[in-house]
Amino acid sequence: MAHSGGGGSAGGGCHGGGFFGGADSDTGSGPVRGQHRYYQGANRYVYYYHGRSHIYYSDSILREEDYRREGVAYLVLGITYLACWLFFMAMVLSDSITTGKLKLDYNSQIYIDDKANLVEDERSLTEALEEFRDATGVCVAVVTKEYSYEEDLVQEALKEYNRLFNDESHWLVYYVGKDKARKDEWAWELICGDDCIKVLDYNRENRFTKRFHKNLLNADYNFDEALMDGLKYIEPKTGKHIYGIKTSEVILLLIVTLLGVWLLILGIMKTWGPISPRHAAKMKAKATAKPQGKLEYVSCPSCGGLKVRGTASKCPYCGSSYRKITSE
Repeated sequence: MAHSGGGGSAGGGCHGGGFFGGADSDTGSGPVRGQHRYYQGANRYVYYYHGRSHIYYSDSILREEDYRREGVAYLVLGITYLACWLFFMAMVLSDSITTGKLKLDYNSQIYIDDKANLVEDERSLTEALEEFRDATGVCVAVVTKEYSYEEDLVQEALKEYNRLFNDESHWLVYYVGKDKARKDEWAWELICGDDCIKVLDYNRENRFTKRFHKNLLNADYNFDEALMDGLKYIEPKTGKHIYGIKTSEVILLLIVTLLGVWLLILGIMKTWGPISPRHAAKMKAKATAKPQGKLEYVSCPSCGGLKVRGTASKCPYCGSSYRKITSE
């Protein structure tokens, strides 16, 4: 059954005809470990990596489970970024590329009934409606009549649709208003056959509604131009974007894509791959006697390497014993 695709009036704004839903999500996080700055209750751990000593603060020494848990977090972030990318691409494609058009297996002759005498150039309007029909398979009919305060506009428009057509492949633009009186009371309704959704979804219906209504409120547009511009605005063109993607959006899309792929790869490596040498060194860290204050170093007599006193009995680089040097 045909449905309302939206409409509007001179003083009441416009309304849409589609329905959209959404969902909320809730996420949580546990305590963060392995910080580079001291926090209340943390121990200071020293580990050796690439010939230098490093420290981190944690309530306990880092384990393999922490490394794998970090990998899972990266996986979730990567999947989230790529999901955003897919959503953005789906929006772009839905706005720019048509999946086909309706078969013209119905009476697709252009129908214009201008009782309100609003159409100034019927030939140009007919050509625009034919172009739109050829691109989408949807035939747009136009009916205008003088305004009546007793009408239920949506019901009147639906009645008119059912009286004129026995298919679900038309759009009917139903306009009521006084002859040429753009500033007086007027209203309009868009009735869409259900088969049109295959090509012109609720999103396009609402975009057309807003554009057409905006044009009607603009004194620079006559009725013909307002309608033709509204249809041109939403006409699907294979391989071309209706609005175009801004340079900033392209850059943002590229950043999100690269970041999502990088996070996904990092997450896979940390979750299922071998432990990185740096984390392996962290797992062998030793806690210092005090979590704060200056560190006291000892120097290896053989290689000159430095270690923090109390964190190793032998040089972590060559295996020799130590002698005390000045504190840092």
